[in-house]
Amino acid sequence: MPKPTKIFQKRKSLSICHFAFNFWTQFVLFSWLIGCNIIQELLNFTPQRILLHMKLFAYYFLVFGLVITAACSTDVETNAPYQDVPVVYGVLNPDSAFQYIRITKGFLNADGTDARDIALKNPDAYYYAADELDVKLLATYDNKVDTVASFSQITNNNKMADGDFAYPEQKLYISQGPVDLDVARFNLLPTQQKRILFKVWVRNLKTNKVVVANTSLVGAYTMASPSEQSPGSSVNDFDFYVEKGSTNNFIAISPAPTNASVFKANLKINIREVFKDGTTKDTSILWTNIASPLTVGNSNNINKDIEANGFFELMLSSLKNKPNLDYRVFVPSEFYFYAGNSDYQRYLQLLNNYSPISQTRPIYNNIEGGLGLWTSVRNKKIAVRISNRTVDEMNFVTNNQPRRADLFNLKFKSN
Repeated sequence: MPKPTKIFQKRKSLSICHFAFNFWTQFVLFSWLIGCNIIQELLNFTPQRILLHMKLFAYYFLVFGLVITAACSTDVETNAPYQDVPVVYGVLNPDSAFQYIRITKGFLNADGTDARDIALKNPDAYYYAADELDVKLLATYDNKVDTVASFSQITNNNKMADGDFAYPEQKLYISQGPVDLDVARFNLLPTQQKRILFKVWVRNLKTNKVVVANTSLVGAYTMASPSEQSPGSSVNDFDFYVEKGSTNNFIAISPAPTNASVFKANLKINIREVFKDGTTKDTSILWTNIASPLTVGNSNNINKDIEANGFFELMLSSLKNKPNLDYRVFVPSEFYFYAGNSDYQRYLQLLNNYSPISQTRPIYNNIEGGLGLWTSVRNKKIAVRISNRTVDEMNFVTNNQPRRADLFNLKFKSN
């Protein structure tokens, strides 16, 4: 689930006395320049010009006095009256039996307290009470509305201490029982199923305020490469081989899932290190965005070649020579695939749209009446084995010399 956004309004007094200082600095400099000009003018002794400069001095002294009088007398109040702003984050996953939504609210740090302190130490400032919200998942199609699920607030106790919000407890909304997101349940034609929208509907029972958001559901898909295994079957090899003709170092989906607009792939590479004293250590390297978001578009297929050199450079940057290391072997690894809809695609586009000038990043919002993200992503996990052919490539020797000494020194062995 994307990281929630802190929404707060900060109170501060904006003194503008420094404007007077800047003005005074410029005034002195300008007056010095005028004074130099007056000396030059006095050499010509023109009464009209002397009178002109006297008027200029009088004008600048008048303006300076007005700035000083106005600048240091007033503070600017930037707070607006508090408003209830729900912040909703939810990712529908049809492969999960239960659906989860995070709903918080904006908060006002009226006494000037650092917003991060409030987020970390005062969770009541941004959580709703357990009985305060009515949360539902609706399906809309052909001018019809079906209630798919209702949600209840729960407290989760496994939040990591790696963010700005309080931990380990966090409050989420969970569906009241398993949720059937199979669009076939609506008995519609395939062309009609694509138009079904799933709506999150949130009503504040105290204020009657309602916030909603609609999103499409990503359909099921099957990986062509790496291929999916049936239960009990052996893990398939995956090659990272430089020579032309390698057939396994690519990702392929055919056909592309319904309503998918973007596709991502990560690879968790699992390695076992064996030491000369007989001990072993397992380690993992996460290769993210191998298929750095692919836009699906109107194509019915998704294909992405994976450069073997990218894999080798990742090994070199992640693994170091270790004392007493005998050898390393690849153990079964995992591909993680993510197919997201158009809302998720736009979210990723804005997430990567950082401005170095303003040092800000725009926030994607598709919540009507609030803030946040409501989208759909379909995940898939496939086990693979880094092939012996890949290890042979790393250890290739010609004329009694390794072709890549840096790769050879990582001490990988076939298994």
